[in-house]
Amino acid sequence: MSDHERVNPIMGTELARQMERVRRSGELGYRSAQPATWCPGCGYHGVALALTRGAAAAQVPPHQLVFVAGAGCAAWMPRSLRGYGIEALAGTALAVAAGAKLARPDLTVVAVGGDADILASGAGGLFAAAARNLPVTTLIVDNGRCGLIHGLPSPVGAADPLTTALVAGATLAGRGWAGKPDVLGDVIARALRHPGFAVVVAVSPCITYDMERLTWDRLYEAWQPVPAGHDPADRAAALALARREPYIHGILYERQSVDS
Repeated sequence: MSDHERVNPIMGTELARQMERVRRSGELGYRSAQPATWCPGCGYHGVALALTRGAAAAQVPPHQLVFVAGAGCAAWMPRSLRGYGIEALAGTALAVAAGAKLARPDLTVVAVGGDADILASGAGGLFAAAARNLPVTTLIVDNGRCGLIHGLPSPVGAADPLTTALVAGATLAGRGWAGKPDVLGDVIARALRHPGFAVVVAVSPCITYDMERLTWDRLYEAWQPVPAGHDPADRAAALALARREPYIHGILYERQSVDS
């Protein structure tokens, strides 16, 4: 018995159970050897964990994955994960992802960007990808800040990422947050299996520049699952739910037929 188990046998048993679950899941095979450099306590750590869980659940092997990241804190995501990684310029993650998917349609392509990147300089790419129903998963990490520009506010004050994705025409739209990587991982897994343009919003606390709005304590209290009676095939209902409930997590919309 370890010293940790002697001090707290319950915690020792739980830790062993979680380690065995991770070992069986295959999630560790999706993490690179390079340590993450996000701030300690940053929500990006939880988002990266959710991405590994989602990829493992969707059974997409690392050699079939392409991660394209834009500028800002999201640029470190390809370095933290196993797969092909591309660090694009600000606002170009979806354009580069489109090129990767057109060149290699057999690969699963994931575009990752912050809300400041994809909803500002990259907004044109979002609408273009949605209009073409590009078979790419887009992960918008929403922390409400421009993390590498001294915490300036991002466009989410004027444009909610999930509402914007639905208005643009995404054929799958879901939301989760960094504090529930299992739930967010399930949403990402479904998006990876979706044959059309899928958008997942991952709310992620920025502990450096946001001490009031998207804090860990507030978000733990606020998040609720999608209501049991919600029909994910109803786009109008999904849009109304996204506008009314900013802290609902799960799949809000998925169009069954995704022919362009």
